[in-house]
Amino acid sequence: QTPDGIGDLGQYWAPRAGGRFVEPCQRWQLTVENDEQMAGLIAGDIVDGFLVAPTSPLPKELNEAIYLLTGQGNDAQWPVARFQPLAMKEILAHCKALICVHQDKHGPAIGIYTLEPVDCTSALQDLAIEAGCLPVPFAIPPMLARWDRALYELRVQWNEEEFGEFPVPPASEASRWGGRALKRQETPKASAEE
Repeated sequence: QTPDGIGDLGQYWAPRAGGRFVEPCQRWQLTVENDEQMAGLIAGDIVDGFLVAPTSPLPKELNEAIYLLTGQGNDAQWPVARFQPLAMKEILAHCKALICVHQDKHGPAIGIYTLEPVDCTSALQDLAIEAGCLPVPFAIPPMLARWDRALYELRVQWNEEEFGEFPVPPASEASRWGGRALKRQETPKASAEE
C-alpha cells in the first residue's frame, strides 16, 4: 500500500496481535505537494501522519523518532497499539508540527501537536461547519474525553436564537455529568471581634 514516488526506508518485520505473529512492513516517506495528494493518502488509509515544515534533509534522529512513534503500530482489533508518544518531543525538535491521523473508538481522528501553543480553534470550527460537522470542544484530550460530558457542556452554552435547535438529540437516559456540582465557594468565617 505504498504510493508512487516514495522514499524507501526499508522493510522490517513487526510483531502483531500480542507478539505471537509477525508481518512484513514497509518504512517510507513522501513529500506532499498539494491538498489533493494529502486527501488521497488519508482516504486510502495508508498514512499515519504528516510533518509540517521539517528540516531538510531529514536527519537520522528524526527518522528514528518517527519509527519509534509509529513503527510498531497495530491496526488490528486488539488493545495492543505499541505507539510510543515519548518520540514526539524529538520529532517536534525537527519540524513545526506533527499531525497524526488514526481511527479512535468513535471514528477518524486527527491530532495536531506542536511545542508552542497554537490557537486554531476558530479555523477548526469553520472547517467543521463547512464540512457539515458539529465542532465539539473538549476540556481534556479527546482520547480521554467523555462524549456525553462534552455534548452536555456544549448544550448548556448553546444559543438557540443564533444557531437554532441543538443538533444532537437528548439522550434517552440522563448523563451523570448533568448533575455535576460546581465547586463550592467557601463562606467567610466570622472574626472573633464580631
